[in-house]
Amino acid sequence: MEKIRVCFVTNELDHGNFPPTGGIGVFIKTLSENLYKNGIDVHILGFNGKNSTSSKDGVNLKTIHLGKIENINTIIDLIDNTFILKNILRVSKVFKFFKIKYYKKIAETVKAYSTANNINIIEFNDYLGYGAYMDKNKNYSIVIRLHGSKTVLNSIYKIKEDSDIKFFEKKAIENSDILIAVSKFSKEQAKNEFNIKKDIEICYNGVNI
Repeated sequence: MEKIRVCFVTNELDHGNFPPTGGIGVFIKTLSENLYKNGIDVHILGFNGKNSTSSKDGVNLKTIHLGKIENINTIIDLIDNTFILKNILRVSKVFKFFKIKYYKKIAETVKAYSTANNINIIEFNDYLGYGAYMDKNKNYSIVIRLHGSKTVLNSIYKIKEDSDIKFFEKKAIENSDILIAVSKFSKEQAKNEFNIKKDIEICYNGVNI
């Protein structure tokens, strides 16, 4: 039987090559290590502004700097966090224009890596919709795990909806082959916010005992 090869795509990871992380980063680290222990070939492809390759506890980690478009994306994000300039970015469509280019570069890089390493399953989390421009492919399945998107969190905390980010998050969900929610609450919130019609499996996060 051919070995299953899984690739997690993330900008969050509980690892020294990444900035301090929250739940998603810890989740990916823990799940990756346990998948490896159960005979799965595990890869993590990270976008954190660095180029590096390493392997630890059976998990293959590669981080990639995406070149000029990543530098521009970093600047765009900094400006977008400035209240006055944010409005100019959004109204002029500059934010969305460069985000599309950035997300397409991510998709191009992920597809090339997956082909080179015979990946069967590619998993993104839902936050910010990094899988928006992934194409369906008979050689791999695209999984989106619904931890809690920015759109859902904005709704919960009564923050104004970010229509640009919602566009990417919804597109990523629509392009997926499989949707997994970490709880019934996450499932229902995502279904309501994105009008999801396809099936969503619930797989609760495990705990160490």
